[in-house]
Amino acid sequence: MSNFAEMFIVTKTEATLDAATYVAQYRDAKRVQGYCAECRNYGKVWGCPPLASDGDDCVAGFGRIRLFGIKINFDQEMLMRTYSAEEIKKIIERALDEVWDDWLPKLYEMEAAHPGSRVFTGRCRLCRPLPCSRIEGKPCRHPDKLRHSLEAVGFDVVKSANELLGIELQWERDGHLSPYLTLVTAIFLP
Repeated sequence: MSNFAEMFIVTKTEATLDAATYVAQYRDAKRVQGYCAECRNYGKVWGCPPLASDGDDCVAGFGRIRLFGIKINFDQEMLMRTYSAEEIKKIIERALDEVWDDWLPKLYEMEAAHPGSRVFTGRCRLCRPLPCSRIEGKPCRHPDKLRHSLEAVGFDVVKSANELLGIELQWERDGHLSPYLTLVTAIFLP
């Protein structure tokens, strides 16, 4: 896969709404963080639960939210192939890394351009290829850049993506990639 980035197309969908409405209709911290507890990253990554607080302090006092759905659409050649579980994992990681390396600086720029805002980034990838320092019981290596995922503070991203962005989340199965991967991120604005 020498021209890997040519094997997918990235599209972005966006929705803007009242922050209080989003919190009331799409946040179910106890239920969503229960799902987080089943994840392999639970307690191993600083951007993931368990958090030092219940996350209420992270989402209070904002006026609006801009929600982003970033879709990584794989080309037909990739979708037709059958892969081992390890190959699928590597393809997904590589695609996410390439897209995230482009998208993350844009999120930080948005946050910097709007004092009092807060970005929610998705799974933290700041330390790669090193593992997160949380595994070793050490502080975050990048506390100035650390942002939590929407899930980490209790938002239902499946419902958010479906109802607000028109994106049905997909997963790989039977040795085949899903037609697309989806990153759901947001910026809460004053």
